[in-house]
Amino acid sequence: MKPRRSARDSRLNDFVVGRYQAARKRGGYLVPDDPAIADIRIPERGSGSVLDGDQATVRIYRCKPGRVARGEIVTVMRRAHRRIAGRIERNGKSFF
Repeated sequence: MKPRRSARDSRLNDFVVGRYQAARKRGGYLVPDDPAIADIRIPERGSGSVLDGDQATVRIYRCKPGRVARGEIVTVMRRAHRRIAGRIERNGKSFF
């Protein structure tokens, strides 16, 4: 089996495109479209408006040897779901 490259070795320099997978605990992971690139951890504060299954572009901001690369969502390219059921509430300038 061929070893997976770290996210820093991407041909797109510091930007990687892939599908976002939400984690049980805060944040989630970007699974790159290129299977040779390892998954990238997306902390909650860097996830923006991305939802589980969305295709997104991530900017890598931390990549240490032997550790999972970390990044932040730059753009959501394609939504996985067209409709979302729920209730929106407003608190001052924020919606949740």
